[in-house]
Amino acid sequence: MPEIYNYCLIIVNVLSNHSIYSLAHAEASFPTFISFIPILMKTFAAKLLDSKQRNENEDGNETATNEAQSGTVTSQKWAYISAIQYLLKGWSIVLQNAQFVKELTGRWFEGYKMTMSIISSFMHAIFSVPFGEREEISVPLPDREIFKEILVKIGLFSSYFFGRTLPKIFTILAETVEEFLSTMETHVTVEDLNMWRENMHWILLIVGHSLVEEDDNHNCIFQNSILNYYENVVTREDNDFSTYASYIKACIDEPQDLTDPSDVDLVIK
Repeated sequence: MPEIYNYCLIIVNVLSNHSIYSLAHAEASFPTFISFIPILMKTFAAKLLDSKQRNENEDGNETATNEAQSGTVTSQKWAYISAIQYLLKGWSIVLQNAQFVKELTGRWFEGYKMTMSIISSFMHAIFSVPFGEREEISVPLPDREIFKEILVKIGLFSSYFFGRTLPKIFTILAETVEEFLSTMETHVTVEDLNMWRENMHWILLIVGHSLVEEDDNHNCIFQNSILNYYENVVTREDNDFSTYASYIKACIDEPQDLTDPSDVDLVIK
């Protein structure tokens, strides 16, 4: 564990402290080097999931032995979170220089596919089925602060592939809301309801970080990629903004009727 953790630190230090253009001298070794980021991300996300569930399963045991074990699990969890933060920081540098990396590595570098692999690894650790593998309800913690750096990076990654990541995020949000509406018509257990609330909690955090960012004064503003997207939307001759108003009104008046009109763009939805 310490060796792998230190390797994550080495990755981000190499990418942060050296111009990525100087890494071209590594030639064939460079693709192998950055390919470790998605692989390690998947490993640490799985370990984070395991540590969360072990910590939750031990909750309530007050013996000295269990307290010591719980403390070890907690320290491991923070180590996994730190390792993930290092990996995401390194990957953000890769994406910032994606064009150069692609020219250097040829067809090998699939930025979108590798980025989605990284995001999916984290989502599998925090979501329950059908979007993830979490089996227990998280102990109430300020997730917005604990995972702030990770969520900010995921939002940043989404902005690089806005046209493809936003539909995926909207699909998860729509299916989560649809699940809630359908369960209201049948018997639902408190456990199921809590699991749904936990999933909704995380999807809203991801949606928020995908749409907005903080400026220098810590004010939330739309990401530049979204503003650029809307600039293109406004200039389209076939755009009918009247459909947006009616869609928003329908969501307010009849929220139980989940609709997905094709003439309303995803940000509005």
